[in-house]
Amino acid sequence: MKKNQPAPSPSFLRALLFCLAALASMPLAGHAAAPASTAPRYDTLPAPYPALHGTVPVLAFFSYTCWHCHTFEPSLHRWSTTGRQGVAFKRIPISFGKDSIALQRLHFTLEELGVLPQLHMKIFTAVHDQPRRLFDDGAVLQFALSNGLDARQFRQAYHSAAVSAKVRDAEATRQRYQVNHLPALVVGGRYRLSPEQFVARHTGLDMVLAFFQFDNTDASRKLDAAHAMLAATDQLIEQLQTQAGKPAPTATPGSTLTSR
Repeated sequence: MKKNQPAPSPSFLRALLFCLAALASMPLAGHAAAPASTAPRYDTLPAPYPALHGTVPVLAFFSYTCWHCHTFEPSLHRWSTTGRQGVAFKRIPISFGKDSIALQRLHFTLEELGVLPQLHMKIFTAVHDQPRRLFDDGAVLQFALSNGLDARQFRQAYHSAAVSAKVRDAEATRQRYQVNHLPALVVGGRYRLSPEQFVARHTGLDMVLAFFQFDNTDASRKLDAAHAMLAATDQLIEQLQTQAGKPAPTATPGSTLTSR
């Protein structure tokens, strides 16, 4: 490395290692790759948790710093606000690094104060479209003040035991369902889905590129992935409710599901 040249960031190194691992798993030259499946996929979790109170829980894992999550959010918002019967939907913010710790606490603080629905999308907009560096306690406080919140009430909730408990629970839930990249949905505690599983007609390398450059891909490809993922979610909800003898929601038309 040349003198005075900045060292690569940890996030760049993690992305590089991920890509190298994917390349290592690709077929060698002269060996034909297996055709990519166009059927949506989901992961079956080894230790499923039962539905609570007759409902199917759908957990949406995300981070405000994740550009894939930002891209996926409008489709997820429309899906989650259609009033599906017997479905308990909940967002779970995840922190994979120091840049998202304050944002995770911000989410739970706004939830405690009862203003999360009004400000949830504004956080994504601030981080990705403006952009604002909401990566520390002072920055998120300024965000709260700029959106009309009381400084004393915000600080009290932000540093409260209730918010700290929610942060710990979010990490425990992430580990329980083995969520290691975002965004991800966990349906009924049994199935885990993510958008790159639904990018059809692409090889393994294309899937890696789609994961890291999702915002730069064709718009129809992004929408197809989001819609296929949510259609599969509806089908899994219907499957779980049918097994439990509960009324099933109206599912968006989608392809046949295959587990992996």
